[in-house]
Amino acid sequence: LNRLSRELAESRQNLRQIRRRVDQIPDKEDALAHWQEEKRQYQQNSALLDTTMDFLQQAREQLSSRYMAPIQRSFTDYMERLWGDDVGRLLLDTELNVCLERSGEARELGYFSAGQTDTVMLCMRLALVDALFTDVKPFIILDDPFVNLDDERTAQALALLQDLARERQIIYLVCNSSRTPQ
Repeated sequence: LNRLSRELAESRQNLRQIRRRVDQIPDKEDALAHWQEEKRQYQQNSALLDTTMDFLQQAREQLSSRYMAPIQRSFTDYMERLWGDDVGRLLLDTELNVCLERSGEARELGYFSAGQTDTVMLCMRLALVDALFTDVKPFIILDDPFVNLDDERTAQALALLQDLARERQIIYLVCNSSRTPQ
C-alpha cells in the first residue's frame, strides 16, 4: 500500500509536469509561428538585396563602359596639353583607379612625383566632368591644384585653365600669387 501510494504521488507529480508542458504548447506554437514568419521576411529581404546587388553591379558595369571611352579621350587630351606627347596610355579600372602605361609598363600614381600625380588627378577630374556633363558646362571649383607643380608645368596648367574658362566658369582659389593667371 505504501509503495502504491508513492507511485501514485509520483504519477500525480508527473501528470502535473505534463499538464504544465501541455499548457505551454500554444505559446510555443505561437513563438514558432512568429520565428518562422520572421525567417521568411529575412529570406525575402535577403533575396531582394541579392537582386539589388546584381542590378547595381550591372548598372555599374554599363555606366563604366558608357563613360570609359569619353573619359580616356578627354584625359589623354588634357594630359597631352600639359605633358606633351610623353603622356603614355591611361589605364582605368571600374573603380576609376588610375594607372599610366609608359614605355610598355603600367605604373600606379604612387610611382610619379607629387606634381605629376596632381596633374594626372586634375586631368582625371576634368575628364570626368566632360564625360558626365555632355549637354551642359558646369562650373568648376579648384582649390590651389598646382601647389606641387614646377614653374613650367604651372604655366602650362594655367594656360589650360584659361582655355577652359572660355567655355565654362572656373572658380580658382590660390594662396600664392605665383600661381595666379597672368
